[in-house]
Amino acid sequence: MPPTDVLQIAFERVLAKVTEASKPSYRDAWMRWRALERSEPAQWKPALIESLYEKLMVEFRPATVRLTFTVAKRVWREAQVMGKVAEEAPYPFR
Repeated sequence: MPPTDVLQIAFERVLAKVTEASKPSYRDAWMRWRALERSEPAQWKPALIESLYEKLMVEFRPATVRLTFTVAKRVWREAQVMGKVAEEAPYPFR
């Protein structure tokens, strides 16, 4: 399965779990994340996450960055549930 398929499926599963009112902000957050990072969640490492955080903090307010990272964290966890990230994989968002 190509990386985009894993990411899209994981995101759709995350999106299905949030309220209708939250869906537009989740979509926007995911678009911000995907503009910077397209690799599979299994490849996300702390150094990459830190770099993305620094890039986003230049352009967006802290609340916007927090939401973006909340969505990315949930996608990572969903990919783990789907078996696309090993259970023993270190959590990259530290």
